[in-house]
Amino acid sequence: MLSLNYVPPPADLSEFLTAFYLFSADEAELNELERADVAQFRLVLAGEGFLEFPDGTRYAFTPCSLIGPRTMASRIVAHGPIRVFGAGLLAPGWATLTGLDATAYTNKMVDGVALMGPQVLDMHRAVLEADNLDQMAEIGITFARGLRRQADGVPLWFTRAVDRWLTSGPKPVIAELIADTGLTRRQIDKLTKQLYGSTPGLLVRKYRALRTANALARGDAQWQNLAAESYYDQSHLIRELKEFTGITPRAIQEEGARLSRLTFGRAALAGKISPLVSDS
Repeated sequence: MLSLNYVPPPADLSEFLTAFYLFSADEAELNELERADVAQFRLVLAGEGFLEFPDGTRYAFTPCSLIGPRTMASRIVAHGPIRVFGAGLLAPGWATLTGLDATAYTNKMVDGVALMGPQVLDMHRAVLEADNLDQMAEIGITFARGLRRQADGVPLWFTRAVDRWLTSGPKPVIAELIADTGLTRRQIDKLTKQLYGSTPGLLVRKYRALRTANALARGDAQWQNLAAESYYDQSHLIRELKEFTGITPRAIQEEGARLSRLTFGRAALAGKISPLVSDS
C-alpha cells in the first residue's frame, strides 16, 4: 500500500515551496517510477534504498537529501517499510535554500548535510518525533521561514514572469517572455538554467508533458484529443510522456506507475499552490 498526502505551504512561502508531503509504503520491496519534477528536499524517516536515473546512475538515500530539478523520469528502489517527509522546491526555493546554480544539480541527488550543514539533522530529529503530517509541516514551515530571509538576492520578478509564461498555454512563444522581461534570449537562457536547471525550450516540453499526464490521470481528456491539440501527432505525445513520466498515455489511464499517479494528487491543492505545480 502506497500513500502520498499533502499540506500546502502558507501564503508567504507559496513562491518558494510546492507543498509539504508524507510518502508511506508498507511494502518490503519498492520499485516505482517517479516522474520529472521540481527540485525536492527530503527527509527519510524509515527505509533505505536509492534513486536511479535512466543512464544507470544511482544515488543512495541519506537522512536528508536534496534532489535537483528533474527533466526525466527516475526510479525509486527501496527496502521498506518506507516513510519520507519532504517539500518540493520551486525555482526561488532552490535558489534560497542552496544558493547554487540549478544546472549543476539537474537530475542529481546530493546529501543535504554535506550541502547545508549538520543543522538539518536537528530538523530530521524533530520530524521523526512528530505525530502527523500537520506537525511535520509546521516544523518545515519554521525552517523555511528562517531561510526565507535569505531571498533578497533571488530575482522573483524573473521567476514570476517565467511561471506566467509556462502556464500561459501549451505552446508558449519565447518572444512573449522576451517582451515581458525586457531581457535578451541569451540572458533568459542563462537565468532559466541557473534557477530552473533547464533552457526555456526544455521547460516548455517538460511542463506540457506533465500537464498532459495530469489531465489523463484525472480522466479529464483522451490522449488522442490532447495529441491533436498540443503535439505534432500521437507518436510525439507518446515520446514526450515516456521521457518525462516514464510511461505511456495508456499506462497512465490504466493506473500504471503508482507513485507517479499519486503525485498528480497535487491537483486537489489548486488555488493554494502555484498553478505551475497544481496543473502538472
